[in-house]
Amino acid sequence: MKIRLRGGRLIDPATGTDTIADLWIDGDRIAAVGRKPAGFGAPARDIDARERVVCPGFIEIGARLREPGAEHKASIASELVAAAAGGFTTVCCTPDMSPVIDTPAVVELINQRARGVRGARVRALGALTHGLGGEVLAEMHALKAIGCVGVTNAGRAIRDTNVLKNALAYASTLGLTVFLDAEDPWLGAQGVMHEGARSTRTGLPGIPGAAELIGLARDLVLVAETGARAHFRTLSCAGSVKYIRDARKAGLAVSADVGIAHLHLTDADVAAHDAACHVRPPLRATRDRDALRRALARGHLDMLSAHHEPHDADAKAAPFAASAPGISGLDSFLPLMLELVDAGAEALVVSFTNSHRRLCPGAGTTARPRQRYARRRRRCRRHRVRPAARLDPGRDEHAQPRPQLAVLRPAPARPRHADTGRRPPGTRSRCLNHSPRARRPARTGRARIAPASCLPRPACWPSTRTTASSA
Repeated sequence: MKIRLRGGRLIDPATGTDTIADLWIDGDRIAAVGRKPAGFGAPARDIDARERVVCPGFIEIGARLREPGAEHKASIASELVAAAAGGFTTVCCTPDMSPVIDTPAVVELINQRARGVRGARVRALGALTHGLGGEVLAEMHALKAIGCVGVTNAGRAIRDTNVLKNALAYASTLGLTVFLDAEDPWLGAQGVMHEGARSTRTGLPGIPGAAELIGLARDLVLVAETGARAHFRTLSCAGSVKYIRDARKAGLAVSADVGIAHLHLTDADVAAHDAACHVRPPLRATRDRDALRRALARGHLDMLSAHHEPHDADAKAAPFAASAPGISGLDSFLPLMLELVDAGAEALVVSFTNSHRRLCPGAGTTARPRQRYARRRRRCRRHRVRPAARLDPGRDEHAQPRPQLAVLRPAPARPRHADTGRRPPGTRSRCLNHSPRARRPARTGRARIAPASCLPRPACWPSTRTTASSA
């Protein structure tokens, strides 16, 4: 079918597009932007998109579809239709179903049931361990071959550190992204809300922020040991941002997201024992919410997540501590994100669409997790990065452990005179990354021959007058 979207605001963060133009679609491909392409013919549908935004579809990286096993809560058809209505074109489902997605047969079942649904596409996340039990590794090679875009234990704690280390190493050899939930199983076992003054007043058992920090620190150490590519789901503490930022500076291929609910709600919303605010990880203090907003706007956190966990009415009708944790996020994600724009976080939302495609190769186009640092190295040749280990160029860069990166910043050099080769007194470079590197004139016998012309000098270089010398 040929479609024309007329007069919409086209936004594509991947290409830096932000303009008002027509969009011409031919079947499942974009034929042209702006003018009508030659030979396009009359479109079957002409949609008026004026005063509307046309952008790439959203990708949810961890939705619980509940089918098979819990069809009384939701189904694949209902959630994919709701996702498409909310602006999502791809949904990655978690493996905590019945049966668990730890064999290719379950992936085939999900694809078969989603094939006839007119909604978003579905991609499966395979189980990290067999049955999500945390004891035996799952058949990740078979899961990748059937189409799984990543592996995760879906919030079930892996208490044996050796099992987690072996799972990360196995996933690293296959080039699979491991989705991790950072929480210490002992500190967060009995809690239902954030530990603080409000949990004391309400009498509800709390989950301290240290539970997330301890689990995150352990997982980052194992990621550095195995070289795996890891993504941390739904961080909720302000201190977790520093851990992720330091891990990236050390060269680890890690990323993280935050749930949309954790950017709007706090533990104050739990004070009335509202079971609709029972989520895992819990809603934190206002200080944590504001820190997560700043971290997402600055790029320290990679993406927003709907953190979709639908429930039936009976699951939320129980008392707060006995209710099931989770919020249905696909249908309310877009309004909440636009509310962030009204609150002044527009830069936070603009980069949202493109960031999800870095993570799952099967869910969209891929980019290196450290692409931002790669651009910095290309901009500045003197701010060099030297790998401590060399990758095999004949293999995928994610098929083996990524090297630790050591950033070398040389001392600033002062310019030399083109004739004498000496540094003029009192001159000093003002830019560490673009300090001038003088070239000594070539020697021909006893005479010094200065270059005929010099390259254009950066604006940060101090101006020095040079003269040509005669042989």
